Amino acid sequence: MADQNLKIGEYVLDRPLRSENSGFSEWGFGRKDGQTYFIKRFLSPVYPPENGKLGKRIVEKKKAMCSRYESEKQLLFWKINEVSDGNLLRIHEFFRYGTHYYITTEKVEAMDFEKEVLRLSIDEKIVLMKVLCHALSSLHKAGLIHGDIKLNNVLFYRTEQKTVSAKIIDIDSCFWKDNPPENSDELIGDFVYLSPDYFKFMTGRTSTVLEQIDIFSMGLVFHELLTGKLPDFDHEKYMYLYESVLAGQKPVPDPSIPPQLRNFIQSMLWCTQEVYPDAWSLLQELRLMTQGTVRPTPQRMSATYIPAPDPVYKGPAPKKPRNEDDPDVWFHAAGDL
Repeated sequence: MADQNLKIGEYVLDRPLRSENSGFSEWGFGRKDGQTYFIKRFLSPVYPPENGKLGKRIVEKKKAMCSRYESEKQLLFWKINEVSDGNLLRIHEFFRYGTHYYITTEKVEAMDFEKEVLRLSIDEKIVLMKVLCHALSSLHKAGLIHGDIKLNNVLFYRTEQKTVSAKIIDIDSCFWKDNPPENSDELIGDFVYLSPDYFKFMTGRTSTVLEQIDIFSMGLVFHELLTGKLPDFDHEKYMYLYESVLAGQKPVPDPSIPPQLRNFIQSMLWCTQEVYPDAWSLLQELRLMTQGTVRPTPQRMSATYIPAPDPVYKGPAPKKPRNEDDPDVWFHAAGDL
């Protein structure tokens, strides 16, 4: 019999959940029905326990807040699963167990970045860049912004056919472009990869947030993919790259990058709210590169975002948002503590 401390609903963990590099959550791996899944526990919000220690008014207020949270996440995860054709990591389950909320996703065996990914050929790296631009385009077309693009949130792996591919993970950090979090405490972002415009939004210096915050961050990921490091800047004056950009210093891609790709990445790092390349245009530019067509930089788009054509959805039908009349609901509360 499994240790009850290692059980979360129907999942049996291989070890207690940990919090390394996870922000306001804990994560680990668990098995259910013979399959191993990645599992994440959110530390907030906390569903009020039925132990009589909290007043009735507080309990009802917390339950109402949790109900809104459930509805928002159901719709968000359903939309992500709908638009993903595999390169946005799909949510397998979203549920509450006791007082905490959880998501599970498939477990994917990742390639070692330094030992394997960096040693790939330039052609294989361009394939990975195309995959990630396609995934980002699908996300943006759905009206979503990831908000926490960084190397640790890109999973590189080999397919069953032994080709290289990639998935954007930590999808739960996404938010709707037209309804970004109002509380800065709810915004997630790694300062190492943070775009200048996202910092402005976080600090209230602008009231809008657009897709270019993901484009900038993905440009940094591409730079690491090609060189193993981030673009250089004045480290004596600034702690983070976005600070130097806000001070007027434009990022300069490493000269070791082939010229056409250097221009390509530069266009991603020099984007602003007024002018920026969208993910679909970047994907087309990479396709032209592999066809031998030379263009100096990707086409720049105005801040009026032009959505890409509908992505082809090849996966299984996504699970629908919660329906009180449907006994087979996606969201479920598992167990009471």
